[in-house]
Amino acid sequence: MATLYVSPHPDDFRSLLALIAAEFCPSSRPKTLTEDPPASLNARSRPTLVLGAREGDSVLSGASAVSWYLTSQGKRAGVDAKQQSQVWQWLSFADNELTPVSCAVVFPLIGVMGLDKKVSWVLMLMDMWVMYSCEVLF
Repeated sequence: MATLYVSPHPDDFRSLLALIAAEFCPSSRPKTLTEDPPASLNARSRPTLVLGAREGDSVLSGASAVSWYLTSQGKRAGVDAKQQSQVWQWLSFADNELTPVSCAVVFPLIGVMGLDKKVSWVLMLMDMWVMYSCEVLF
């Protein structure tokens, strides 16, 4: 039986992604725990899915990997390798490009963390690039 370790914080968006996939899992639903995974698993992030109950079994970590594993084959987008690769391309873009910038902008606004000077500099440069692009196009 699989065990899913998620964040104890109810609004952790990465854990919510895995919990939604677990809710609609076609096979047996994994046991969900909010405690820390055992140290022997070397799980560095949550959500973490442990496939099996014995030590040395497979471990998946990260919201996208856990969600993809729990999703039924019929619900996975794409009928061939090219379409599935395109889905992975956009999932990767969301995880690696959109999420960090969104968190860097939103978290200081809601008071979760302070403003990072490096991120504010990058955002300013991106804003200048967008403004320049609009002037050139129009």
